Amino acid sequence: MPIQFDTLPTQNAFHVEADVYLAHIEEAEMRKPKDPTKPAYLNLKYTLTRHNGKSAGVMFDGMYESDKQIVQYKLARFLQACGIPLKGTMELKDIASLVLNKDIVVDTKVDESGTQPRLQVDPFGREAYYPKEQFTEIWKLAHPDEDGFTAVSDGEVPEFMQVPEDAKGDEVEY
Repeated sequence: MPIQFDTLPTQNAFHVEADVYLAHIEEAEMRKPKDPTKPAYLNLKYTLTRHNGKSAGVMFDGMYESDKQIVQYKLARFLQACGIPLKGTMELKDIASLVLNKDIVVDTKVDESGTQPRLQVDPFGREAYYPKEQFTEIWKLAHPDEDGFTAVSDGEVPEFMQVPEDAKGDEVEY
């Protein structure tokens, strides 16, 4: 079949924007980094879906073993979103089989530091990863004025985002 050059798309149909997406974990496998002195990491491939049910393409993510607090926080949020309790010990390679085909929610941002912009998980925006059951709630929080939704008032803040208070009603400091 001949290729019709004048009908080929000139823009990426799966161009994604920084947003909150439902992410299906399509692949989860251990990989060796290019630097042989670094430990293997868990490479994840997500199939992304927008809040309206339309496909948003794919995104890759990595989980690493590290003493750095942000790396540990990211892993903890990811495990919680996948329904894996943060108790006991487990190796990163064992997590791969537990998370395959799970659906989670991801906060994303566009990384423009490379030669091409790419979508990645945003661990600094809100909470980075959420259980799939919170998709609509998180999307509404990220888009308070869209689709007829109104901004969330203090009385409607979801329980998982409320600031803890002590017996006197003062906010607890960490």
